[in-house]
This record gives sequence, C-alpha cells and structure tokens, in this order.
Amino acid sequence: MEKKEVEKRLGRAIPDGLFMEALGYAERKREYIYRQSNNPLVMQPWYLVELVTEHVRRLIFSEATLEICREIRNMEKEHSAKSRSAQMDNHIVKVPAV
Repeated sequence: MEKKEVEKRLGRAIPDGLFMEALGYAERKREYIYRQSNNPLVMQPWYLVELVTEHVRRLIFSEATLEICREIRNMEKEHSAKSRSAQMDNHIVKVPAV
C-alpha cells in the first residue's frame, strides 16, 4: 500500500510521519479484526487503505480539537489576567470628610 492511495482518499497530502503512525495502527487493527472474524476480506489491500484513511482522519481531528482547546485556554488566561489587572487598577481617591 502506498501513501498516495490514502492521500487520494483524503483529498490532501499528509506528512510521512502521520502516514507511518496510521499505517502501523491500521495493520495491528486489521490483524486483530482478522483474528476475531477470520474474514478473508479483511486482508485485502483496499481494506488496509480504508483503515489507514480512517485513522489519519481521527488523528487530524484530534489535533485540530487540541489546537482549539489550547486557543480557548490561552484566551481564558488572557481574559483572567486582564480582569485581575482591572481590579488592581482601581484608583480610589479619598475625599476628606467634611
């Protein structure tokens, strides 16, 4: 199986490292499925392509989700810091009692 096949299914290029990680996972998953079902279709090359594609999508989605969480966390930290500094910047002027 070639990386090009997976990229064609995804409609985009993927880094070699991502492909290799997904391929390793998909091969282990395919072996597990075959041991459980003894279905010879599982061992077809197209099935491995589908498993790799599925896992690449999962990894991309997970990374995108983590990035959104990081951005939200940074926004919350920034907001929290601004809120605290606004409270500290109270300039109270004491007026002498009349």
